[in-house]
Amino acid sequence: MAETWSNIPVRLAETTRPAATRESLAHDEDDWMYRRLSGQDRVGDLDHTTRARFQRLARWLYHSNPLARRVCDLPVDYLLGGGVGFQTTIEGAAGEALKGAIERFWEHPQNRFAERLPLWFTEYSEVFGELFLPAFINRQSGDVALGYLAPEQINEVWWNPDNALEATAAVQLPVEPGGKPVFWSVIRGQPGDGAASYPPHPDLADGAERFRQAPDFDPERHEWGGALFYFRANGLATGRGRSALEPMLDWVHAYDQFLFGDLRNANLQGAFVWDVECEGLDGAALQRKADEIRKNPPRPGEVRVHNSSEKWQAITPRLHGEDHAGLGTQVKRVIGIGAGLPSHLVGAEDDVNRATAESASLPFLRRMERRQERLRDLIETLVDYQLDQRGHVHGTRSGLPGRPYAYETVLPEVCVEDGLHAADCLAKLADGLGAAVRNGFLSKDEARRIWRVRGGVSE
Repeated sequence: MAETWSNIPVRLAETTRPAATRESLAHDEDDWMYRRLSGQDRVGDLDHTTRARFQRLARWLYHSNPLARRVCDLPVDYLLGGGVGFQTTIEGAAGEALKGAIERFWEHPQNRFAERLPLWFTEYSEVFGELFLPAFINRQSGDVALGYLAPEQINEVWWNPDNALEATAAVQLPVEPGGKPVFWSVIRGQPGDGAASYPPHPDLADGAERFRQAPDFDPERHEWGGALFYFRANGLATGRGRSALEPMLDWVHAYDQFLFGDLRNANLQGAFVWDVECEGLDGAALQRKADEIRKNPPRPGEVRVHNSSEKWQAITPRLHGEDHAGLGTQVKRVIGIGAGLPSHLVGAEDDVNRATAESASLPFLRRMERRQERLRDLIETLVDYQLDQRGHVHGTRSGLPGRPYAYETVLPEVCVEDGLHAADCLAKLADGLGAAVRNGFLSKDEARRIWRVRGGVSE
């Protein structure tokens, strides 16, 4: 049975121990199952047990809490709602070959980017802050197929001891109980002469050559997995990625409890009890009257007839729920601040109009533009790797142009109003420059130069 976070013992925290230290512990086959008592190897990072708990909570909230799902899905809708496209910047056979190679990779049955990219980016950018994509290659065609590993399955991430920003390997929990951890080499770009940024996939080599890119791999301690992409977000410069929901977990849960408490109180507000006062009765007579009423309590809409010795009164609870009506709004504002969302997008504003919404949305839109660059980097990293591998397999027969590859990733506009405003400004600029040329204030070349600069058009 494959192990998951729900049936494994406590594992070792992620580590940056240099290779010499790992080799010195090679005789202890189960050292990976333990963690340091004196603290974590990476300052500010989480041990595996704590990380798995945060990831489990984030996954549960995403699936069970509508506000948490909204916080996670909204940025992805802004960034990917219109889909992704590509356009080549060269013509002829080379341009067609480049476009065909990208489409082949994008539509590969095992990749299916149109379906999976929004899910991957939601997990990477919002829910977990990490994305592990194993890469497999067809040695004849050079086609790359991507797999997926849940962050909970990764016990350790190893980092370059000379560069704490660069991950070198990921160690997966054993697939079978009692088995060895699975070693994955992290795919990294390498500086070169521009012909290829990424080295050949390890599976393109035979024998020990395939481990040349993974000097830390120890066959006595690990199973070989292959090569994978590792993307991280929401952390600091170093360390593994963190969930965007992490600062909001308690607040989202508190808002849940607040709503359930209000619903319970609303139900209680509709409840009532009958208070019956019987004059002249006490002791056994009063008890008999009470037993009689309990056996046959009045039904809704029923008419009760009694003399002046009985007084019936319906009593309802007074819970004063209006006293904390603004508390839920305050909690939602805190959640919105943690998510970087304006208050009106999380329903925390009762009085909002277009002007106030637009002014409050500007920081959010700038943040979305920054995240869109993260998305673009993810896409182009994967596409460039595929193109490099086809070049490694087919050489000059691939028909692909060399690096930098002449294509652009087309993503949806984050803010349509920005495009409309820019178009309006360019139209007014064109009118002004035309008038300046007609009146002799500018030459055509000067007006053309100003137009190119202001319009962002390269020479």
